[in-house]
Amino acid sequence: MLREGDTLAGGKLDRRGRNVKQLVDLVGELHKQCVQFKNPTDAIDSGTPSGWFFFYVMASLAEMARELIVERIRLGWKLPNKSVAKVAANPK
Repeated sequence: MLREGDTLAGGKLDRRGRNVKQLVDLVGELHKQCVQFKNPTDAIDSGTPSGWFFFYVMASLAEMARELIVERIRLGWKLPNKSVAKVAANPK
């Protein structure tokens, strides 16, 4: 259980939430409890204005990366099975 004055050290942002809103809500709840969020991997520190800005930028990039993966999967499903088989049979 986190207490006032604690700091939560986090890993990759895309593992903490599925979109920017979830990440912002998570860090917002931490701030309500007077708990800071730090991510040493991405140099994010929610205790500073520049840290907040960088948090939003990185959260947006994480959401975009997740959406690109989903888009690629959907495009792959639309390919006819024969073209998928040809690609798999002729790896370069």
